[in-house]
Amino acid sequence: MTSTGLLRDPDAEKSDRVGFIELFFDLVFVFAVTQLAHRLVEYPSPRGVAESLVLFLAMWSVWTGTTWVTNRLDVEQNPVRLLLLAMMIGGLLQALAIPDAFNYTLDARSFAAVHLALQLGRRLFVLIAFHGRHELHRRHALRTFLWMLLAAPLWVVGALRSDEERLGWWAAALLVEYGATAARYWVPGLGPSQAEDWNVEVHHFAERCGLFVIIALGELILITGNTLGDLTPNLHKLTAFLSILVGTMAMWWIYFSFSAEKGTEAMEKARDPGRTARVAYVYLHIPLICGMLLSAAGNEGLVDHPADAAKLADVVRLVGGPALFLAGALAFKRVICGGYMGSHVTGIAALVLFSALAIFMPLYLVGVGVAAVLVAVAMWEEIAIRARRRRRGLDPDEGAEEKISMVEA
Repeated sequence: MTSTGLLRDPDAEKSDRVGFIELFFDLVFVFAVTQLAHRLVEYPSPRGVAESLVLFLAMWSVWTGTTWVTNRLDVEQNPVRLLLLAMMIGGLLQALAIPDAFNYTLDARSFAAVHLALQLGRRLFVLIAFHGRHELHRRHALRTFLWMLLAAPLWVVGALRSDEERLGWWAAALLVEYGATAARYWVPGLGPSQAEDWNVEVHHFAERCGLFVIIALGELILITGNTLGDLTPNLHKLTAFLSILVGTMAMWWIYFSFSAEKGTEAMEKARDPGRTARVAYVYLHIPLICGMLLSAAGNEGLVDHPADAAKLADVVRLVGGPALFLAGALAFKRVICGGYMGSHVTGIAALVLFSALAIFMPLYLVGVGVAAVLVAVAMWEEIAIRARRRRRGLDPDEGAEEKISMVEA
């Protein structure tokens, strides 16, 4: 064991790389994303969507919290690997409870109990890892542990109350979890956390979040492929499948062609990189990923019944999902670039207008229209970036290697 104990050694070669155990850990969340997408199909009502959002935010809190921890701990150390393997087991149990967490008391109690075990157990591990090594980080870990204890009764009461009351209690618990950052984890006697408590390895953190986006994009293809594989292909179904595939590729281009490189640069230059990382990657990725989940839910019906007339729920999923994705990408790029992307604003406006026309339109044509808008946004952004680099006397292809580094990882 190195002199840094369980902490990453910032002077070591490739100290910011993503470890294989972290990629293995992400497999649980592939399953969780699948569960959430199927739940959106099964419960399309506004309340059902709200319940799915609460479940997603709980899983996202676990994933981002763990990513923050592995950003500081050395994942090559066996104790850290065992922590991640234990959290994989808990994450799988939590994901299994997703479909009926708001319908059956047993699943609700299982979801809440595992969530608390994951959140509190990870924080206890960090407290031990930082003990005697880094006092600032240890005090920050203690603050996060106390805030999670504050949210714990809300999770427990929600699991014990009726199905109708559970949504409010769990939403309040998440408000405490996510609101802790805005409060800078202030605790009486300990005060708030300072900027240096939140410092991150910028390449590692940006890459980890990019890989979760890959998980969500993969879900778009996975659900579509599974649905099409059980059906007899025809022209309408193949058209729907191709529109989904092209739209997914456009989403990848919109996120990775520019954001991967600029996100890392923005955190490196920020005076408070930890806070920038939390805003850009923890909070602003929520609408971005939720948009992809909503799209995945809509794609199942699109491939299953492509010639049917679109209903309101179909339009909300098929058009609203990409619009929410673009809104999240717009907000994210606003933070890392300091400006608004005209392509994204226009794309959102085009999808809003298209939604009014999409009612009663055949579903496969709705899919084609959405894919066309996403491709137009991706092309517009790429052309605009290249033109801007030429005006500044820079090579428009410079930085292409960095732009794809996440995907290679």
